[in-house]
This record gives sequence, C-alpha cells and structure tokens, in this order.
Amino acid sequence: MEVIKTQTILFFNHTAKWSGGEISLFGLVVNLDRLRYTPLVVLAGEGKLAERLQALNIETIVLPLTPDIVEARKEALGLKSLLNPMRLLRGGKYVLRLARLIRKHKVDLVHCNSLKSDLIGGAAAKLARVPCVWHVRDRIDEDYLPSRIARSFRFLARHLPTGILANSKSTLQTLQLSGSMSSRSRVAHPGVSLREYSPLPFLQGTPNDRQRLILVGRITPWKGQDVFIEAAAQIAPRWPKALFQIVGVPMFGEEDYERGLHEQVKRHGLEAQVEFVGFSDKIPDLLQKADIFVHASKLGEPFGKVIVEAMACGKPVIATDGGALREIVIPGSVTEVQKGETGLLVPMNSVEEMANAMEALLLDSARAALMGKNGRCRAEQLFTVEATTKEVEDLFDLLTVRGRHRKQIPRKPKSYGALL
Repeated sequence: MEVIKTQTILFFNHTAKWSGGEISLFGLVVNLDRLRYTPLVVLAGEGKLAERLQALNIETIVLPLTPDIVEARKEALGLKSLLNPMRLLRGGKYVLRLARLIRKHKVDLVHCNSLKSDLIGGAAAKLARVPCVWHVRDRIDEDYLPSRIARSFRFLARHLPTGILANSKSTLQTLQLSGSMSSRSRVAHPGVSLREYSPLPFLQGTPNDRQRLILVGRITPWKGQDVFIEAAAQIAPRWPKALFQIVGVPMFGEEDYERGLHEQVKRHGLEAQVEFVGFSDKIPDLLQKADIFVHASKLGEPFGKVIVEAMACGKPVIATDGGALREIVIPGSVTEVQKGETGLLVPMNSVEEMANAMEALLLDSARAALMGKNGRCRAEQLFTVEATTKEVEDLFDLLTVRGRHRKQIPRKPKSYGALL
C-alpha cells in the first residue's frame, strides 16, 4: 500500500479576536485528524485565538495586516473603498508575503476563514499554485453586503477558490454557484462540544430565584440588542424579578452603539433588570444558568452557532426568523405547541412579537423546559464539532492528493478532541 504523507493545511484568518468565526476555526483546528493533516495557522494580528492555539502547541504565525484592512466594516465597503490605490498596494504586498509563506512551508491546501481572508488568501494560494477552500460564514446577499460587493464576491467564488465550505444551506444558496463548483462545495454547520455545552443537573429552584433571559453576541446594530431592550421594557413591569443579560463587546469601531444601549436602558429605568456582562470566556456557565435564550438579529443569520450552544445547554430559544434559523430551530408558536419544538421564531425588528414570545415562555415553564430538552437532542443529532470536522475533512480529501486514495485511508481518533 502506498504511504500517503500527512497533508499540511494552512488556515488563514484576518483577525485573532475571539469571535464567532474564530471560535469555530479554533474548534476545527483542534479536532483535525493529526494522522492525516498537519495544521499551520496564519493570523493577521495578535489576539486570544493566537494565544489559545499556541497554548496547545499548534504552529501559529502572526503575519500583521494593516488596520485599515483588518478593521474595515462590511457596511462601509464599496468599489471606491476597495479600489483605493494605497489599500490595493498594501493588500497586494501582503498577498505576495503570504504566497511566499505558503511555498516556504510546502502547504498542500489553504483554508480561508472569513470574507477578507477569502480574497487575500485566495489570491495568495493562486499565486502559489495551491488548492484553496473558502469557508464562507457570511450571507453573500444584498441585505448583508453592498450590492456591488455581493455580486463581485459571487463572481470570484466561481473562479478563485478550488472548493467552498458554507456554514449553512442558506449561506450556500446566496453564493448562487453552478457548474463544477457546485460539486466542490459542502455545508458544514458549525458544531459545538457537547461536553463543554451541556445542561446543568436539575436543581430545585426557590421563590427568590430570578428568571434570566440572555442574549449573547457581538455588540453591533444588526445583532438587535436594542430590540431586546425594548422588548424587555414591555414586560419588565409584570416580571420584576426578570433579569435581562446582554453578553458581548463591540468590535471594529462600534462603541457608539454600545453607549446608545446604555442610554436606552436608563431611559426605560431598567438599570436594575438589564445587565451588561461584557466579554466573557465563561459562556457555557452563563447559558447553563439562564432560563431563556434570546437572539434578536435584524438580518438573516448566516448560521447562529450561539443558538446551538444554548440548545446544547438545554435552553429554549427565542430568535428572529431569517437566514439559517430554520435549519437550527424547530419552531412552535406563541399560541400553539408543535411536536419536537425547540423554540419560538418571531419576525425581525418586531419588539411586540419578541415581548410576547418572552412572556409566553415565562408563563409556561413546563413548555420551556421541554423545548430545552428537545433542543439538546437536536444538538446531539446534528450539531457536534465532530460532525463539522468530518464534513471539512471530506472536502480536504477531495481537493488534495488524498482524494485519489480515499478508500485506503482509515478514519482515526482526533488528537486534541478530548481537550474540548
């Protein structure tokens, strides 16, 4: 039998900040089969992602990228911004540096983890003549990106990468792929560690217990923290023991929005009932102690991994209906129970509907508990980090030399999976 060498996969991301896509990347790299693949992570800056990878002795290189590219927000993108001569020059130099690094380390495949890294890493891989996978974690749609950028990205998606991973069927559909690229695309729902995210053992509550409704996510306008606060204001007078927790921090210059949220809480006199937790590396603990998980996005979610995390912790979900949410949640309604339901979906930007959903679950704790139990079962069946890793590895196999020897390759235990 021919011996197939371990393939080197370069994972490239434009930031090392600890956020949704970066957390998923960490889980993927940690669970990668080391008997088949050797990971090399390249990040465009320092941060918690780099620290955690290095703590596990995973080779991580920081290749700094200029802040004007790293910090650029998708809402501000346009052709004028992208075609800025100095930005193009700096970006071009970075592509050349990354291509040299790819060749130096004899990389077999490049995995790009974000929209910015897709463009930069895709170009570098092309120069180095190495296969490239775009891991698309954002909706490529006009409701999410400027229309010209969305159209340009769809065009490049058909020509620049060798294969595509999408975090949901909804995201993949927005790419509008056709032809051979369709056969080289896969959906890999971001999975969670069921050991890390698990329900607490049942504990008998006391009359003084507070009902906790929690929203977890980056502090940014499209995540809808303002809608959550308005809905809280509607029901708070009837639920004086309810605590509405907001977990997360602003990124990429969105501190003004966070200040506005604090002012909103003061206007409603909710200082005693709304808690800004800020950044936390104890999300499982916060979710376990919550009664209801709320997700208030104003745009269709590309996926919504934090919703899966809440379900894995046995929590009922209230979320806005759009994007990939129906791939995750089996919805009931405020007035009607559905078999297997894991939560309630409400229209985006509807304060009244969200408030009604919150109150419905606060009033019916037995129904909320059953939703949480159903959600845990659904997470176990569909959304594990092991299942995600297998989908990704299958595409890696297809696009590398291993694709010609797949029948000879036994699946082996993961090296680092027990650490998650």
